[in-house]
Amino acid sequence: MRKLNKFFHSVKSRAKNRRARFTDLVGRLIDGAYFKANDGADTSKRKINFHCTAWGSYVDSLFSYTIPSLLQKGNIPTLANNGYKLELTIYTKRGELEEIVKQYDSRLTTVKEYMSVSIIPLDAATEIHSPNDLLITALLHQIERCIDEDAMMFLAPPDTIFGNCSVTNAVKTVEGKNVCLAAAHPRINQESMLASDVFTGLKRMERNIENDELVDLAFEYGHHELLNSFDNQDYNSTRSSALSVRAINDNTYSVIHNLPTIYLANFIKKDLQFFRQRERFHRWDSRWPRLLLRTGRLKFVGSSDLFFCVERTADELVMAKMEKGLLNNDTYVTARDRYAHNYVANTCCSVWRGKLNS
Repeated sequence: MRKLNKFFHSVKSRAKNRRARFTDLVGRLIDGAYFKANDGADTSKRKINFHCTAWGSYVDSLFSYTIPSLLQKGNIPTLANNGYKLELTIYTKRGELEEIVKQYDSRLTTVKEYMSVSIIPLDAATEIHSPNDLLITALLHQIERCIDEDAMMFLAPPDTIFGNCSVTNAVKTVEGKNVCLAAAHPRINQESMLASDVFTGLKRMERNIENDELVDLAFEYGHHELLNSFDNQDYNSTRSSALSVRAINDNTYSVIHNLPTIYLANFIKKDLQFFRQRERFHRWDSRWPRLLLRTGRLKFVGSSDLFFCVERTADELVMAKMEKGLLNNDTYVTARDRYAHNYVANTCCSVWRGKLNS
């Protein structure tokens, strides 16, 4: 009887192992059909196009905060000293071109010490009926340029402030790789930050803001979307904001962001085809990362020490829905609305680190 039991146990064990191997094989076949090989590394890219699209009040925001943050010593000046060819491209509406050149001549002169500047009006040569039309037209034009010029593109929205050294760190991270770099970012209250001496000093280009200081400022002047994204509260906005924050201690935060933004891009022709077919700028965050994930060209930033930026957002702008019963939630919307890159991003825990208490 003991030998018979041993025999049956052996048969069951072999059958179990066969099923496991078969399951692994099916999984590999599915993964192999979904994921494609990276198109290869490219070590020759030494040009970076900084991409900005701004009109109306965003123009002042661009020149008051975004460009000064790019011009911090550890960002554009360092890249220029390292031999990169840099260009700032500002896409705007034709009626605002002359005013930009006139009003911001002094700041443009400073920018030109490190890089060339192109200001391109769009609404005369193409059909512009909405902000999306302007954004997607500018993006398509920039993607074509980057492919033709063998250049990387750094996304510099006019409502974004980058920490010192973040831009250079991003470039070094993807250097020699045909990949795109994505990072989570918080929103800050654009009204309350105006009272900050730190941001005023940045605007005047009298000081730098290091990443750890910018983390502290993000929570000090946090937009309600950020402040409502702490998942240790039952009533929060984590499901609709795609952002889940948890304080680890006084200066460290664990962050899960299901929809990080791509800031540094290495384009291929498939990307141009993707945006031509969809013609929606918000696909940049919501759909395009799926293509990058499939082709092995997507990297997530996991630490604010490497890269950190904040997005200025109006207080009255309601971005995320508050819901009850979301204690410890870090998932984004419902299962049927999520894509592969949302699931992958959900597995990544980023760390935002503020300054150590003295």
